[in-house]
Amino acid sequence: MPDPVMQLIEEHNRLRRLFKQVPRVGGHQSAEQRANAICDLLTIHSRLEEAIVYPAVREFDEGMATEAESAHERIDELVEKIRTAEYADNGEVKRDIEVLEQEFENHARWEEDELLPRVSGLDRDKVDELGRELYEKNQELLREFPGALDISAETEGFIASPRI
Repeated sequence: MPDPVMQLIEEHNRLRRLFKQVPRVGGHQSAEQRANAICDLLTIHSRLEEAIVYPAVREFDEGMATEAESAHERIDELVEKIRTAEYADNGEVKRDIEVLEQEFENHARWEEDELLPRVSGLDRDKVDELGRELYEKNQELLREFPGALDISAETEGFIASPRI
């Protein structure tokens, strides 16, 4: 059974690697492509957590679920800003991605330190169910965002080391 915590940490790490690649991309179009891939992957990740993980968290800690959803709202606003922006140069894209990266990193670290250890501690059957649901929903969302992994192919194969 796919481990839900490892699935989420692997996604966090894939996104971290994409964020770290943005300052190194040369052309304006390349930076925008990377930004769009990050936005697609963040959208998929957010939908997974909001549909599957946060409802499970809400069962044992309403405040933690609310805090997670609030962080997603801030990230979603930044994603929408990036998706709709008409960038004049590479620097503008990189600045917006830097702000998004900081917001994402703060949230991902909080999840890895606080939320995911609690998910790991759930009943084994519940953890298995969450893992299965995350995997299936992820496959569905990748069909909805077919280009999400195209530009991030170099991040594949990166194995996450759990911080838990």
